[in-house]
Amino acid sequence: MGLSSINEFIAPSYDVEVFTDIFPSDEDFASFCLGSGALMYPEIDESFLKKVWFMLYSRYANNPICGDDENQWKYRLVMKLNAYAPTYIKKESIQAALRALNLDEMREGYKSIFNRAINPSQAPSTDNTEELPYINEQNVNKTKKNKADGYMTAWEALRSNLLEEFISKFAPLFSKIVSTTTRVVFMGDD
Repeated sequence: MGLSSINEFIAPSYDVEVFTDIFPSDEDFASFCLGSGALMYPEIDESFLKKVWFMLYSRYANNPICGDDENQWKYRLVMKLNAYAPTYIKKESIQAALRALNLDEMREGYKSIFNRAINPSQAPSTDNTEELPYINEQNVNKTKKNKADGYMTAWEALRSNLLEEFISKFAPLFSKIVSTTTRVVFMGDD
């Protein structure tokens, strides 16, 4: 008895399809999602869908789907993409921008400006965020963080696991209780 025949004998067999039965490749996944007509946001493009397939594959490749209707399950998956992908994409771009900041940029604080004008030669602007040179009285508060605070700002901004947060949204689509249809043979004295 060869190894492949042993694997066929002991490999689990499920009553429903598993993720890789439905979407064996990233191309199949992207093709279905784009062709479904159910995607609602343009930022969910082919490149992003292929990344999502790899994320789902790494987590749920051999997990049975939750439900008996494969077509309905596919559209539930697309609806999850519509619900969570745009936010994930935006958070990912924000996190990339934060990662690109250097320490000096992270140490920048804020500036508060309080102006008081008595008979100015021109009316002061109320939407200006810079100091005004032609004002009677001005109080400017500027802050700058120390190095440790700059690093803590970066740490707080980068410590969240966006990937885990996003991929966990798909967990309800997969069966939590897995049972196989592999028959167990008991041998006894009878």
